Amino acid sequence: MRAQRGNCGVSDFKKGLPYLEHDEAGPYVMGYRVAPNCDGETYGDIKIRRCPVAGANLVSNIVSDYWVHKKGLYSLEHTHPNPSIAFLDAISYYETTYSIYEARVQKQTIEEFKNGNNTKQNRN
Repeated sequence: MRAQRGNCGVSDFKKGLPYLEHDEAGPYVMGYRVAPNCDGETYGDIKIRRCPVAGANLVSNIVSDYWVHKKGLYSLEHTHPNPSIAFLDAISYYETTYSIYEARVQKQTIEEFKNGNNTKQNRN
């Protein structure tokens, strides 16, 4: 299937793919959710217009560097001494959406505990 999608990240998807849809901007495949467990503006469907593997490869180093920094192993200054504006925006966006996700999970856990839906308690 990967070979049929088109040039990874370079061109639009090829015609005839399963689940391929079209709108005024061209062909797309409905894809992933951004922070699916969050409320607010960060929640929504994404229309994928090019191979998602190419895009993931572009940000994978940023995400792994973010997590190493978040765990306290070393600072982002160590790997990115002169960060670009795009890098700072990516880190800021990732931190914001992840913080919203964490808050939502915590809220759900508290509500489940209050309502007696604690999974450990229900198993016994």
